[in-house]
Amino acid sequence: MNMVITKQLNVGMILALLLAVTACGGSSDKIIDNTHKDKHADISFINGLDSSVAFHIKTRLLNRDVFDDKQKAVDVPRHGRSDYRFRWISASKERSQIGVINSYDSSQSLKLNLEIKHKGNYWTIAWQSGDGYRLAVFNKSSSDEAGRFSVRVFSNTVQEVSVNDSVVASTVEGQVIGPFSIVDCAAGLAVGGNVIDLCNEVVYGESYLAVVDAGGKLIVVPEQ
Repeated sequence: MNMVITKQLNVGMILALLLAVTACGGSSDKIIDNTHKDKHADISFINGLDSSVAFHIKTRLLNRDVFDDKQKAVDVPRHGRSDYRFRWISASKERSQIGVINSYDSSQSLKLNLEIKHKGNYWTIAWQSGDGYRLAVFNKSSSDEAGRFSVRVFSNTVQEVSVNDSVVASTVEGQVIGPFSIVDCAAGLAVGGNVIDLCNEVVYGESYLAVVDAGGKLIVVPEQ
């Protein structure tokens, strides 16, 4: 079946074409690839693993696997961060899939189905639990305060969080907690007994995310 595909199809036309292609036993991926993407979200990928990984993302309207080369978003080195703008069409109803895979030999990977909102601003963190990869996706958030800086904490283990030598909370495996208001950048925050020195990474009055493990700080990034 031959079709002329434009880059400005409206949602109704997209759905009609997808139904027609499916009925004829064809692939709808080419239609989606060549359709104007009218929605987007900004995603910052953080690699909390000890090896380089590739992050992939796709709308679940696509038939191909999320680890297809066309769906690669970014390569991120160990304890690194990379930003990406994900675009999709309205017909996908915000249903998406994110994947993370070892960059060297594809020996480990993980897929996660989720809904991504139009104009959303997200963190996506890959982390280790036992022998397997895990993914956590959550909204960015800032709580700026003059004369201080704010820190949220993400940990892959349960650990006590201390602010100014007082225990204020415990981390939850694979979840973000906080924010915590800090004055002393050198010793104001400790997680699991490890002091998180932030003096080279923070500006007072701004907000940050600290990704840690049982050994201490992995990466600290602004909540932007």
